Amino acid sequence: MSLSSVALVALAAASPSVESGEQSFTRDGVTYIYTARESGPSTILNGRVKGGSTFRYVVRNGYVTGYFGMTPVSFRAEPAKKPRVEVVSR
Repeated sequence: MSLSSVALVALAAASPSVESGEQSFTRDGVTYIYTARESGPSTILNGRVKGGSTFRYVVRNGYVTGYFGMTPVSFRAEPAKKPRVEVVSR
């Protein structure tokens, strides 16, 4: 599992939409395309790496389980960091 997979889970967990259309982001030159949907207390992420593997993650109670390609994964979901905003006056 890549660091970008962790970023994907943090991003999706921070976006509390009930169901979303296809979304994507790029990190370290790799584009991740996914959908996220709520299923009871879980968020299910289905997607693919552009030109590469597919993945399916289930995020529940701060943990992630699922598959990246054919490899099972399990890890603690880390909350997304809020962007730091600075106000500068002139």
